[in-house]
Amino acid sequence: MNREKLKTFLLWMRNGICISFTWLIALLLLRNTVAGIEGISTLFLWQLLLFVIGGALIFTLLFSSILFRRAGFVPRLTAFLLLFGIYESICFYQFGLFQKQGSLLQWMIFAGIILVLYILSVGIFLICREKKGAEYTAALKQYQQEQMKQPEMEGEKE
Repeated sequence: MNREKLKTFLLWMRNGICISFTWLIALLLLRNTVAGIEGISTLFLWQLLLFVIGGALIFTLLFSSILFRRAGFVPRLTAFLLLFGIYESICFYQFGLFQKQGSLLQWMIFAGIILVLYILSVGIFLICREKKGAEYTAALKQYQQEQMKQPEMEGEKE
């Protein structure tokens, strides 16, 4: 790995860890406030930090060019959701957030939420890609028209 890729990797890891950990702490504080829980254990904070580091690592490896140079967004997103879904489930069991096996309904809700978020992500990507494609096509057509007019103007100057 060259120096620039390492720098990008570390930058993505730092940003992912900071954003995710802050967001999860805010959610945990909200949950504990609503549930009337007064404290957060140090062990749970360490577990949460290690969980976030693992999630940031999965994200960075899949969405940067470190592993996959030519993969598109949808294959990367699919791989991320599969790997992170498994990782998240294992970690939640280890943290005690999932204490039992869970009913079929609970797992269907869990999978449904992930599926809806996946479909939304792909949909937003496709809309943005279509918009960018139209912008690039318009810019290319304008450039081609300008190039076709230039020889005519140069011929008129002589």
